[in-house]
Amino acid sequence: MVETPHENIDDIFEKLHEEETLWNKKHFLRGYIKNWLDDRFPNGIADYRAYYALTHPWEILHHWKYQIKYAYQRINRGWDDRAMWGIDMYLSKTIPQMVRQLKKWSQVLPMESFDGLPYEDEVNCSYSEESMKIASERWDNILEEIAEGFEIYHKEGGEMLYYKDEENLRKTEKFEKAFDLFRKYFISLGD
Repeated sequence: MVETPHENIDDIFEKLHEEETLWNKKHFLRGYIKNWLDDRFPNGIADYRAYYALTHPWEILHHWKYQIKYAYQRINRGWDDRAMWGIDMYLSKTIPQMVRQLKKWSQVLPMESFDGLPYEDEVNCSYSEESMKIASERWDNILEEIAEGFEIYHKEGGEMLYYKDEENLRKTEKFEKAFDLFRKYFISLGD
């Protein structure tokens, strides 16, 4: 049995570059226009390379048809069909944003954040400003832990759960702690 050598990624990109160079020589004017458009629109047009977008306008219309559909869905139900492709990724992207916004806006603290802090007035069950400050810092730290844990999950694509090396175990622990905090304080995540 003869083994064929596998190409490395650099060789593949070099071949693609050579093919593009040959195409540009063969189609000089089109190649010039394509390169000119790519220089002017480095991010492309509607998620496509500029030349492709101009030579295939029906693709752009098709693309925008779905963008309008998804926007309509987000307005009406708060999420679009693309969230169903990976609910875990959608939530792990959204939860940190929402939790950090709650951290900025919230004026309500869960009672658990006051654990062990003394009352200023036992009769009315009110806390001193110092106790309020400590409870607020505790709550902010909890919210930040939740956000960071879900961000790790999103950044790693959940892959850290499958690999058991030291770094991935640390990331998994951080996510699991965030998930436990999310579950524990779920009813407190509101203003």
